[in-house]
Amino acid sequence: LKEIIVDEGVTFIPADAFREQTSIERVVLSDTVERINSYAFYNATALNSVDLGDGLKQINEYAFYNCKSLPEIEFPDTLITINNNVFNGCKALTELSFPDSLVDIYEYAFANCTGLTGITIPEKVTVIHSHSFLNCTGIEYVNLPDGLLQINAYAFENCLFEEIDIPDTVTTMSSDAFYNCTKLSKVGYPASLNGIANTNNSFSTYNQTYRSPFYKCTALKEIIVDEGVTFIPTDTFKEQTSIETVVLPDSVEKINSFSFYNA
Repeated sequence: LKEIIVDEGVTFIPADAFREQTSIERVVLSDTVERINSYAFYNATALNSVDLGDGLKQINEYAFYNCKSLPEIEFPDTLITINNNVFNGCKALTELSFPDSLVDIYEYAFANCTGLTGITIPEKVTVIHSHSFLNCTGIEYVNLPDGLLQINAYAFENCLFEEIDIPDTVTTMSSDAFYNCTKLSKVGYPASLNGIANTNNSFSTYNQTYRSPFYKCTALKEIIVDEGVTFIPTDTFKEQTSIETVVLPDSVEKINSFSFYNA
């Protein structure tokens, strides 16, 4: 079985429909398909061409997990949700062009897509969920949208891009958000992060133990803090032994405990 052609009139692909079909090379969906259910093409390791049609709204968990021969995918302008682990392990993917309609990219959605060279997140996405881009070691750039509110723990773990500009709409950045991004050397720190402080003037926590969003970013050399930030939260750059330059604006009134401890 090498080719799947889905007829007009079909509205969804059932869960597990072509799971472990390792001979499938091509899939063409009709414009009437609105949903691909969980594990639909799970581990279809020979799949190298997918036409999602022009009506798809939702791709559910593990739908294309470990489709490691898939080099590209074009998302329709109707797509709203990419659920967890959908493209986890799709190592041949090199570029992603997300539609403006996209709202949600869930946990591990593109984890282990080691061939990705860059990502631009569309403006309706307000949360980067945990491990969404885990181990995407080929990414050279990340463009985050104005309107982004939250970056969760381990969202970009082990990625190797060199710079990140956090939009000034972000109010929550969890512990380890950029964990072990060992080439990250420059971070823009926006004024909106004042809003993530709790009563201890430290970052709001993803779990009970707080660590810096930049924990183990061993190349981090420069911190540029935007005008409007009034304090540096507790532990923000603790143990960041590579930092060489910190530039604070005139609006900073307080540097809290352990902010640059052992830098």
